[in-house]
Amino acid sequence: MTTGLAMDPLQTLTAALSVPSNSPEQIEILAALRAHLEAHVDSLPLLCNTLLQSVVSAEYSLFKQWVVDLFHYTICRSTLSLDINTQLCLQCLDVLVALLNDFSTTIVKVTIQCFGTVYPLVFRALCSNRHAHQQWEILSQAKARILAMFDSPITHPSIKLAALKFMHRVVVVQTRGITDPRRQNPADPNLSFCPSDHPFISATALESEGNHLVKQFVTLLYTSQNPDVISAILNSFGTLFKSRPPLLQVIVPTLTSWAPTALVGQSASNIRSIEKNVRILLTHIARSGHAGQFAHEISDALQQQTARMDIAAREEHERRAERKRAMLAAAASEPEAKRAKMEPPAPSTTGVWSPVASSHRQLPPQQTPQELLATFDFGALPQNLLIDLIIANLQTVSDEILGNAIQAYRQLHGAMLAPVPAPTAASVPPAVPASASASTQHVEPDATPDVTIKEEAIDPLKVDIDDDEMEYEPDSFNIDGADEGTPPLDFDGAADGSDAEDAIPLQLVNYTPLPPKILSQPERDVLVHSSISRICSSGEGLRAPVESEEDPEKEKSIVGLPSPEMWMLLLVRMITRGPEKAPESLKVEDSDMDGDDGAAARSLDTRGVGRVSDRDARQMLCDYVLADFSARVRLATVWMNEEWYNDRIRSASDPSWVNNYDIWLQRLLIGYQESSDAKDKTFTQFLIDLPSIPLSVLTMLQDLSTRTDQMRVGFATLSELVSLRPPLRPAAMKILLDLTTHPAEITRGAAIRTVRRWVPNVKPMGTMIKVFALQMLRRLETIGSRAASKEREMGEEEGEDALPAEVPSTPFLPEVLENPVEKAVVLQHVELLFALTVKIPELLDAIFEAYGQMDASVQAAIQELITPLMRSLGPHHGKLLTLLRTFPPKAETLALRVLTILTENGRPSAPLVALVKSLIAERELNARFLIPIIAEMDKADILRHLPKIVSVLDGKAEEKMLVKSVFGSVVTTQNLGAVSSNLPRVRQSELLTPAELMVLLHMSEKDIGIKPTIEAIGICFSMTEVFGHEILAVVMQQIVDQPVLPVLFLRTVIQAVTTYRSLIPFVSTTLLSRLITKKIWTNSQLWEGFIRCAKVIAPASFSALLQLPKEQLREIVDKQPSLKSGLREYVIKKAGNKTRVAGFLEVLSEDGNQSPAP
Repeated sequence: MTTGLAMDPLQTLTAALSVPSNSPEQIEILAALRAHLEAHVDSLPLLCNTLLQSVVSAEYSLFKQWVVDLFHYTICRSTLSLDINTQLCLQCLDVLVALLNDFSTTIVKVTIQCFGTVYPLVFRALCSNRHAHQQWEILSQAKARILAMFDSPITHPSIKLAALKFMHRVVVVQTRGITDPRRQNPADPNLSFCPSDHPFISATALESEGNHLVKQFVTLLYTSQNPDVISAILNSFGTLFKSRPPLLQVIVPTLTSWAPTALVGQSASNIRSIEKNVRILLTHIARSGHAGQFAHEISDALQQQTARMDIAAREEHERRAERKRAMLAAAASEPEAKRAKMEPPAPSTTGVWSPVASSHRQLPPQQTPQELLATFDFGALPQNLLIDLIIANLQTVSDEILGNAIQAYRQLHGAMLAPVPAPTAASVPPAVPASASASTQHVEPDATPDVTIKEEAIDPLKVDIDDDEMEYEPDSFNIDGADEGTPPLDFDGAADGSDAEDAIPLQLVNYTPLPPKILSQPERDVLVHSSISRICSSGEGLRAPVESEEDPEKEKSIVGLPSPEMWMLLLVRMITRGPEKAPESLKVEDSDMDGDDGAAARSLDTRGVGRVSDRDARQMLCDYVLADFSARVRLATVWMNEEWYNDRIRSASDPSWVNNYDIWLQRLLIGYQESSDAKDKTFTQFLIDLPSIPLSVLTMLQDLSTRTDQMRVGFATLSELVSLRPPLRPAAMKILLDLTTHPAEITRGAAIRTVRRWVPNVKPMGTMIKVFALQMLRRLETIGSRAASKEREMGEEEGEDALPAEVPSTPFLPEVLENPVEKAVVLQHVELLFALTVKIPELLDAIFEAYGQMDASVQAAIQELITPLMRSLGPHHGKLLTLLRTFPPKAETLALRVLTILTENGRPSAPLVALVKSLIAERELNARFLIPIIAEMDKADILRHLPKIVSVLDGKAEEKMLVKSVFGSVVTTQNLGAVSSNLPRVRQSELLTPAELMVLLHMSEKDIGIKPTIEAIGICFSMTEVFGHEILAVVMQQIVDQPVLPVLFLRTVIQAVTTYRSLIPFVSTTLLSRLITKKIWTNSQLWEGFIRCAKVIAPASFSALLQLPKEQLREIVDKQPSLKSGLREYVIKKAGNKTRVAGFLEVLSEDGNQSPAP
């Protein structure tokens, strides 16, 4: 079979079908084909459509399951576009409905999961397709079938959960989303996509069904006894309130009043899990900013739930304790025979053991007590039991008896010990008393004559029992000679002098050690090298012991060294504490070294670091540490501390001493960078444990922090240095703050997250960060224009600094900002400040104050960049509302942007509406401040303020869309038979009718301006679903009845009859006649519009034109000669009063003298 990129899907599929069904070979081939198709998704639509139709009626098999799973992957998780997935769903809709009746639970479950994606996609497609009625019926049948499965009591639990998730998708689709077409997400189909006049999709019925499903969710939450169902409902609520904020009106009261009354009988862990899910969801809603009006209700519910959970926890604890007591009582009441027997059964006829009976009991004659002990297998006992027996027996033996037994053992086995001179004052040890023999049968020599000693028995007296207990003092190794007054080790624990003399056989008498062999320097080097190689080759000996996190001795220095620590110290001191001065013959020759190492070696003298042997030994140790740095970090720490200490001692006596510490620390760090692991925390601990950290290390950490693969190590180390090393705090903090202005977004974000945790309560770091953030903002303010740059240059000539002392720069920012400033550069300056403002809202004052002093390009960038901050604060933030009331005059555009952000995802809150109203009354603000709240005003306020909003129109598409959205929010749609639920929920009397809006625009043309009014009227004509021909007829009738006609009235009439030809009879028979009676010709502008309108609707206008006086009629035909012939023919055909006809023909004749026809 072909694999990889050269795989042919059809051939592979043929191969899978040719092998036995459900065989391992088929599994392997299908798995390889699935992997290939996931990597090459272009062929999935055609393949899925074909395969799904071929298996729909087949019995369950591995291949059928594979096909259904592949279709699920294609429409749910692949990277195919929405349009392709939609077409695939439409093609396979019939097959999917058939699969809902499959006998396999797995197939049905996956099919329902597919419908969770199919339903929204098909709904979106059918909203714009008015001819696919049959497909909608099929989709509706599938929905009804799945909902029936959920309601059925015999449905498999896994299918019920899948159906519940499908119900969630139905609720999302069958509720209304964002009504603004500019912000609608194509991937979020909802009822707003469905036109109100759709021929077969009833938005009202679907919305009613969606509301019913929400009620069903609530009912299940209160009544279901299945924890899985309740968890699924809570998960659905977690996404519903984000995508459909109006549902919070149902979700929050449901959650706050919920209690686990229906879960009686469930396990405590299940109930506690559901309680935690409810608590997490309520907390998430409270923090999301969507539930401002429910804040107190959620807080009270959380407090009640905490009390309820505490009571449940106490009851569960008491229940478990009671159950445990009952079990112990039951165990105590069981017969003795049911217990585990750890002792041999007694031969007593009573079967009950007692001390009295035990003292008179006789063992069988064939075995003595010694024989029983010799033949008993103690290895069969549990280890804990065996230890307890030994300790219990030792506690019954007095110190005197135990000491005598040890002396007896020494005398018995004296030949096996190493020969030592007999002590002169040694006394014969006393015989073991009979009482001791009886009490210690296992140590009495006579009691075990037949027990043979195993070969190579270990003499416990030769074991260095103090090896693991020796405490290490660093300076004690530097003292030449041992303390002669140190008493000998007391192995027996004796308290008097006679017992101390018993230990004399272990001491050497009249022994003088031989003097050490004097080695030449080359021999010393060879010995040191071989020792280093041998110690390093052992490997494990240099690993620090693993200690428990609870060990209180963990933080101590090298005290009570175990064996690995001793090896480390020995190895390090062999390398670092060499001879003070090397022979001249061992100096490094220039020819011996090349490259950087050679240059470094030639720059040093022969005092330790310059010798080839010392350098090679250190290099060996450096290579060894870097080979597994995380495991050998303790060795590296000991080495560096020893080098630093040794350098201090040597430098004090020799000022020309070159510090090995700086050189080899640098080499360790360079080596670590080449093979570091981003998740390794040992490097940070290594640097923290160093006695001194050069500035070059901080530079290296800054470089690490800018690398994507090593960023975590760099920032973690810098953070620890700031917290734990106060002398390095200013330098490390400067690096972190500089990185908050880095041009790379990932580096800048990591730096901001690192420093933000110190704000606002950690001193002094929090203050340093806040001051720096304000300085960056000040930098935008003070370097905002070229004029400011020139003034600073003049200041430099006068001896002043280019920047004020309180306005520093960083290596990642341009020295001088050139206008226009790019948005990315502005973000480098303010991103830290915006992140801090979430924790310190008072920084908003500084932002608004500095905004007015910035260049226009910087202000535009700030307006765009501040969006995430405002969304996180939310419309109910007290400080933000206060600032919107008192913002500086120069920050008006920023305040407007903030207001727009706070209201773009929902209705403005009542405090926000009141705030804006007071601002409008107190200040002369831009009319755009009214746009977010206009829909919340009463009718009188709308009529008063709407012309101001319309006046913002300037021919740009953005303003047109803005005004159009305002019109949609303040106008009812009664002509469609019902009020749209997309509109704000206010009384209908507080909204305008379409006719009222159009009349208002015409009558306010002087306040608005002619051009903005023309644009506004054009917007109304574009809203064809609102301004139909009936509405326009009403508008024209109302305007013509006004005592003073607006200038644009006839222009609107012409536009109306051009758009709706059905209005021509009304205009020609009614409107023009009314205008003639109002002597329209007295207003030159309106008269010009009248003439053009008559021409547009001719010949329907001829009847009205003949009502004009002859002078006005003559003026019309003079200005519009094309009407003359048509009017003349109309007059001739009309053939009324001959005198009147003759008068008209006189006006309409070519030369003015034509007579009427006979």
